[in-house]
Amino acid sequence: MMNHLRLDRRRFLALSGAAGLMPRLSFSATPGSTGVGDILVCLFLRGGLDGLHTVVPFGDPFYYDQRRQLALPPPGEAREAGEAGGVLDLDGFFGFHPALQPLLPLYEAGELALVHAAGSPDDTRSHFQAQHLMEQGDFSHNGGLSGWLGRHLALTGTPGVPTFRAVGMGGATQRSLAGFPAVAVAGVEDFGLRGPAPLGRVLEALYGDADPLHEAARQALAADGEFKAADPGQNPPGNGYPDSPLGQTLAQVGQLIRAENLGVDVVGVDTGGWDTHNDQEAELVPLLGDLAASLAAFHADMGERMAHISVVVMTEFGRRVAENASLGTDHGYGGLMLALGGNVNGGRIYADWPGLAPGRLYRDGDLAVSTDYRTVLGELVQRRLGNSDLAGVFPDYAMPGFLGIFR
Repeated sequence: MMNHLRLDRRRFLALSGAAGLMPRLSFSATPGSTGVGDILVCLFLRGGLDGLHTVVPFGDPFYYDQRRQLALPPPGEAREAGEAGGVLDLDGFFGFHPALQPLLPLYEAGELALVHAAGSPDDTRSHFQAQHLMEQGDFSHNGGLSGWLGRHLALTGTPGVPTFRAVGMGGATQRSLAGFPAVAVAGVEDFGLRGPAPLGRVLEALYGDADPLHEAARQALAADGEFKAADPGQNPPGNGYPDSPLGQTLAQVGQLIRAENLGVDVVGVDTGGWDTHNDQEAELVPLLGDLAASLAAFHADMGERMAHISVVVMTEFGRRVAENASLGTDHGYGGLMLALGGNVNGGRIYADWPGLAPGRLYRDGDLAVSTDYRTVLGELVQRRLGNSDLAGVFPDYAMPGFLGIFR
């Protein structure tokens, strides 16, 4: 049969990718799970979200000086016909972009917090480098291969780790999960081993006990069996999710969480399209609307489970303060983070606001970073994920006092 299928090792590896061999696994020597703390959903907005157009500092007069055409008006003021109205007032100084209306009840209920002027200590304008460094969480440049979440998971490991403790939604696991056995789930309905039948015997024949890939093959088969037994697809998602890649991904995250036998602790989610160099308002309105509707639907779907779920939203950098000639914004520095959950001290913006006056801008054109993003994540890791070894998670960072974002 092997000769008939021409299934040599190279052929099998090709089939396993093209024909859908899932999960894609990376392995660690110290697996484990504590079962302590919240389930974390880490959502990365790839491309560099313009925080100044998302949570607008309408109380800073220099915002309007820098963005003569792109600026959103203060609360209660209308723009020209067909354009978005005034921002949604949050605290008398900051306001939501009108497209974020679905998040306003969560903010007012105290379950959504915003961190402005947040970002990385590295001021690169490269998407690839900025994302890589933020997900790695170690700026010592010592060439480490692990990510901040991978280190957290490894540090809190005990024997008998659930295969699905760490899940990366999409075709591959996120860089932040590197260093821990993480499973990539492209979709709840599509997950599984697919290829020549009977695939189990094929794997055993290709990867015997002495083969370096034997353990990978064994765990792939085990993951397939565990997923089928838990059957997360039997719990349909709640109503209200947008029919968008992000909305449907979060709907499936909810299915994974409800399948309690899977033992999910951490889920990585990506969404792209946030690089708005041109016609930013037209680009961001649907993106922000989708983000808000997707998060609100996930919150409603999880219901009482949100008491044990934390969602953190981050992006690699913010945008320049001044608009460009194409009514967009170019790569900048200080950005925005969001935290959502039943144990978030929400209903407020956490910001040591550096200001937008010309003399206050970083490199004469960017919002400065006044909150290192690792301060937010460190508080999350300790207070909500139950891991006090912050030096092990962020090895080159002297963690300052917490901001009080999480209970």
